[in-house]
Amino acid sequence: SLKGKGRAGRGKGRKLDERIKAANRPARAIERIPLGFAERARIAAALPVPKALWGCEVQEPSPSTLRIFARTVLRGIWRSKHKMRCPEVVNTLLLRGHRVDPWQAMHFRRIMLWRRMVLQRPDLHPLLRRAWGGVGVGSVPGPVGRMHATLEALGWTWPRYDAARPPGEEPIALDCAEGGRLAHRVREALRGARLQAAAARRPDSMRGLGEELPHRHTRSLRRQLDHGAVPHPQDDLARGRVALPVPIFGH
Repeated sequence: SLKGKGRAGRGKGRKLDERIKAANRPARAIERIPLGFAERARIAAALPVPKALWGCEVQEPSPSTLRIFARTVLRGIWRSKHKMRCPEVVNTLLLRGHRVDPWQAMHFRRIMLWRRMVLQRPDLHPLLRRAWGGVGVGSVPGPVGRMHATLEALGWTWPRYDAARPPGEEPIALDCAEGGRLAHRVREALRGARLQAAAARRPDSMRGLGEELPHRHTRSLRRQLDHGAVPHPQDDLARGRVALPVPIFGH
């Protein structure tokens, strides 16, 4: 239901919170798996994260529940013996954040669900248009409210039910055949939001982080990692140096 009246939409996120809390146990177990960093990240992306976030498109989890789960997932991937790391840097430069960072994954899933409804269900367009028209007129539950909350978190606007506008850009049609363009732009915005949060928390060492870095520098770093120009983050020492913000981004 677009208004969140179905079973998954009840309880103001209590069911979702229960699923997220239950997923902490398998997320903690990842730390003990005798595999490398990349393999542990793939396991997190395939098992505990999607299991925990089922229903996030129609419900809002408790911020504290989501935050605890995010720490658990990152500890499982990073392992507790490596204490020094900036979570936002790890989840943007070293990991596919839209798959393993619960905050990024939740918002990514919401936008992609709305896109699928716009693209695959033309019969629902009149209903989607009416539901979108209720945004801003009070509390809107279900996928409409969650989509609105996600766009607000990214600083985007919602000029039409079938389009979203990043700051300073033209609206992106959600029903465009080139879904990869939208997905790329959303991932870029999610990385930027996370890095800006890190910069706000550590203004002295990370000033300006998140303004241009997500698109230009993350792509460059990953290209260098793939071609061996810098040590691959599979190496513990190299991974730790990238995850520490001061020596990489200090002024």
